[in-house]
Amino acid sequence: MTELPVTNPDWTSFCQLVQQLAAGNVRRYTFTKWEIDLLLDLQMARMRRSSRPDALRRYLKAIHRQMASGGASAPLRFARFWENETQPRISPAEPVAALPRAS
Repeated sequence: MTELPVTNPDWTSFCQLVQQLAAGNVRRYTFTKWEIDLLLDLQMARMRRSSRPDALRRYLKAIHRQMASGGASAPLRFARFWENETQPRISPAEPVAALPRAS
């Protein structure tokens, strides 16, 4: 499926939806494709309800950075963002456990 470019009104609407979701009060009945994708991703995400506002704020910051850099024509999917957020991070300073030698 090809991604459609985000226009300024779509971008404003998307940002408003993310802010409304973080605040817990969505006051609309029509949604763009990207907003529906976000709602579906939120529905499927494995996260505590209490951590949603913070996750949505971090997501909005990531999208602002993405759009400011001009890196993409459509916003990053929340599912991909959340997957990156929840992956365990290995510090380069952490030693890797040695494998046992075969006798």
